[in-house]
Amino acid sequence: MRYQPAHAAKSGSVPFMLRGPKSVRTVLSTVVAGAIAFAPAVLITSPAQAAAAMGDADFSPATYTVNEGESVTLNLDWDTVNAGATPASNLTWITVDGSAKAASGDYTAVTAGTVTFDSGTKKAKLIVDTKTDALDEADETFKVRVLDGATTIDEATVTIKDTSAGPTYTMTADKVNVNEKTDTTVKVTLKLTTASDNAVQIPVSTSDVTAKQGSDYTKVAKTVAFSAGDTEESFDVTLTDDDVYEGAQTFTINAASDPTVTGVATPITITITDDETVPTVSLDGDATALEGADLKFPVKLSGKSEAPVTVKYDTSDLTADTVGAGHGVAVADKDYTKVTGGTVTITSGTTANAIVKTSPDALDERTEDLRVTLSAPSGATLGSAKTATGSISDTGSTPPSVTLTGSPVEEGSSGAATKKTFVVKLSKESGIKQVVHYDVSTKSAAGDASDQDVTATMGDLTFNPGELEKTFTVDVIGDKIDESNEKFYIKLSAALGSDSTVTGGDIKENTVTITDDDDAPTYTVNDIDMTEGDQASVALYTIKLSNPTDTKLTFDITKNVGGKDTAESAVPGSQAGTSDFALPVATATIEAGQTEGYAFVLVNGDDVFESTEKATFTITPKDAGSIAALTTKTATASLTLKDDDTAPQLAVVPVTGNEGETVDVMGVVTGQAQAATSFFLTLTGGTATPVSDYDGPGAVSVPVGAGAASGLSYKIASVKLVDDTTPETAETIQVTGVGVGTVKGGTITIAESDGGKPTPVTLKSSASYRLGVGPITLSGTAAVGANLTLWGKPVGAPEDKAYEELGTTTANSKGGYIFKPEFTTTGWWFKVTDGENASPAIKVNLKEDPDLYLRSSSKGAATVSVYGDPRVPGLSVRVLRNTGSGWVTAGSGKLDENGKYVRTFTGLRSGSSVSYKALIFGDSDVGLLTNYSNVASVTIR
Repeated sequence: MRYQPAHAAKSGSVPFMLRGPKSVRTVLSTVVAGAIAFAPAVLITSPAQAAAAMGDADFSPATYTVNEGESVTLNLDWDTVNAGATPASNLTWITVDGSAKAASGDYTAVTAGTVTFDSGTKKAKLIVDTKTDALDEADETFKVRVLDGATTIDEATVTIKDTSAGPTYTMTADKVNVNEKTDTTVKVTLKLTTASDNAVQIPVSTSDVTAKQGSDYTKVAKTVAFSAGDTEESFDVTLTDDDVYEGAQTFTINAASDPTVTGVATPITITITDDETVPTVSLDGDATALEGADLKFPVKLSGKSEAPVTVKYDTSDLTADTVGAGHGVAVADKDYTKVTGGTVTITSGTTANAIVKTSPDALDERTEDLRVTLSAPSGATLGSAKTATGSISDTGSTPPSVTLTGSPVEEGSSGAATKKTFVVKLSKESGIKQVVHYDVSTKSAAGDASDQDVTATMGDLTFNPGELEKTFTVDVIGDKIDESNEKFYIKLSAALGSDSTVTGGDIKENTVTITDDDDAPTYTVNDIDMTEGDQASVALYTIKLSNPTDTKLTFDITKNVGGKDTAESAVPGSQAGTSDFALPVATATIEAGQTEGYAFVLVNGDDVFESTEKATFTITPKDAGSIAALTTKTATASLTLKDDDTAPQLAVVPVTGNEGETVDVMGVVTGQAQAATSFFLTLTGGTATPVSDYDGPGAVSVPVGAGAASGLSYKIASVKLVDDTTPETAETIQVTGVGVGTVKGGTITIAESDGGKPTPVTLKSSASYRLGVGPITLSGTAAVGANLTLWGKPVGAPEDKAYEELGTTTANSKGGYIFKPEFTTTGWWFKVTDGENASPAIKVNLKEDPDLYLRSSSKGAATVSVYGDPRVPGLSVRVLRNTGSGWVTAGSGKLDENGKYVRTFTGLRSGSSVSYKALIFGDSDVGLLTNYSNVASVTIR
């Protein structure tokens, strides 16, 4: 807009009263432009400038509306004041942000646009491009200004219409399956798909499905508000934990529509898992009632339940062995009304009753039981108490009384039990089962039977309803004891643990008499025939009664004097062998009821050689009481002692002397004899010659006194050795003899004289080894008549182990001799001695001589059994099989503790013939040699 020169003041300002509407707009535009830094803050219009303006530029219209993403064309007209004015050519145009922001992508900014007017129409078109975005927002505006230099000429307002639909949104929960006990909240989140400049408010709420607000969760009814640019908001739904069983329950979270958004979010279903277990329904105890009243069985839930619980119940009769102690069986439709498929419903609390109606009657009877059983629960499970017992108490009449009948019983003498029958009767019938207990017993008072006379017993007699009589038996034991009549007792009572109500005079102790039928006894005593022995022993006499008596009996035992007795009782300081026994105990006793008593004689065993000896004793009843119970008789018992001792032995002591000396030949007697005895000896034999080599008696007697002690030496003879000048080797004189006991001979040796040499002792074996266990023959030569001793020790024994004596023999008339020692598990070293003259030692081994047995007891198999000879455990065994081209090892092992090895070979061809042999490895350290067994063959099954 240009102003007329006439209107301008000298100051260069335009008086306000001269301005028209456009002037006002110009000033306002200038002020706005200055405020936003697009134009100077003060507009200075000089008269010269005003004079130069010939026209004005205006937007027509001044406001425009365009949709997001479209271009807007603004029309700018050149408004002439003076006809023919030419449009200015130096005008520019710009865009200015309003609520729409170029930088935010709402439109394309113009910062120095050129205004070009059409020469004909004097109009210019200014075009601005708007931009599309996804943001939901309100309509926005910006301005377009025309500038003449820095001066705003005119401006127009452009409104950009938002074309974006409201954002869609989602609603989610952090969990849709929750646990009542462990989860306290559900977090719900609403998310906008895009941000919005509008204020978004979405109503949300919860609604019950099976879960209930207030008891299972806290109700939600609220508006979720999003501020501008906000895309996510959350809220919590609070869950409630209770103690009521509900099962799994659900509720929904819902969103409502809102004009600022597109669509409605899908409801969310939340499932609450109950933390209470399904309650159990059980019978909570038994029920009791009088006849005619109802039995009420409490049915109980283990916990609360939201829904009603039902359970069925049925009645059933029990059996006699399943009712309560002392109770009877209640019968359906007689004692109570049978229930089939009855129902109990628990709608509140935790208990209800199952009802069973009972029926009254006039019969005397016990409390009767029935059973109630639960089944088919709904809303719960059955607990462990599925059954209960109902007890119906009786209101009947008085019970019956009891009587016992019986009679005395004879004892008998068989020794076996005689069964005595007793009868128990009820005075009248009872409506209940009566149980009468009987107890048969004995006592210890005079005249009472013992447990040897009657068998104590007890038992119960059961009277079922309608029964009146029962019997039982008692075992009375017959015996042969002479005794008085005896009594035992039968006590009747109501059985313990039962409901028996019987009464009567015979519910007490009843006495029964046993009549004795035995005679007075006689008695006998045994004789004893025994070996004397070396130590003290007892000769036991048994006094036997023909039958027992109830009286204690005593007997005197005395030794017979004189007669033909040879055994002697003990006398201090007596001769050896003459103290044969100690006097018997003076009295023997047979206890009442017994048939045997005992007396004993102490036999003094010794090692004295003597003859068989005998003594006799008399056994007599001691007192009148005993005699009255017995047949008058005196019994005699004998004692025969057989000697078991060896007769004394005389051993000649070897002696050596030189020619010209006189030697005393001595003997040692071993053992004792009660009587005097003698030994008779001769000095003959040997290599020495009587008269020319020695002078002595040819025979001599050596007496030994009665009871002489063992180990005493006796002189046999004195022998003069003849001194001659002939060179001789050592010569011998043999001393032998006989007697009541044996004589072990000895040798008198005349030492080598005048340069004589002893005859050497030689030793050889019939073989270098013994095959298997058994003897081997050793032979050799020595001086004629030489007394030779064989010595040996096992091969492998320690070097310092001494040789042991294995036997003796005498060289024959040619000086020859033989020994046959036994082999068991090892080889032996042997040597033979003649006095101090010894043979060289020789070694003889023992060689294994195995046995092999072969059998085929099953198809394709053969069993080999190998036995060692000797059977030495632990020796190694090898079993070989003949392949046709040679022997190969088939198996190996060791001999077991019995010297045996067994092996079964399988996989052999049926019908084929196989051959085996075994090799047992010896032990050279002990002189045991290795060897093969026999060969055995078998045809395989």
